[in-house]
Amino acid sequence: MRGRFPEPFADFRGALEALQSEIAYLPEMSGEIVAYSRDGRWFEIPTRFFIRRPPRFADREAAEQWVRERQQAIEQGKPGAQLMGYVVARPGDPIEKQIDDALAFRDCRLVGLEENDEICERVARWLADQVNGEW
Repeated sequence: MRGRFPEPFADFRGALEALQSEIAYLPEMSGEIVAYSRDGRWFEIPTRFFIRRPPRFADREAAEQWVRERQQAIEQGKPGAQLMGYVVARPGDPIEKQIDDALAFRDCRLVGLEENDEICERVARWLADQVNGEW
């Protein structure tokens, strides 16, 4: 992120909004925010505050349907089908393993702007605990 945002931000909100901007490149995969204190200490803000990791599939049936549809596309020779969802489940594995892998897979999503107030408040409390041990 340093290459896209060379200057430090004045506060957490500014850094979070930069990650949420169109300038950020894959922030859900590589975004990080570090807070620096005046006494020289620094604190990496845990990504759990601003990146959500929901499961890709709601249940086993949904994962199985996705695996079977992909398998069908591969068998039909559709272009790119062999690479489709490779990070979710490898198409060369047995079907049951693919279903298990797909069910275990979690997406990474940056929080929406509508959550910023709540997140900033939670991060402020977390930082205060890190700095002072109290809020």
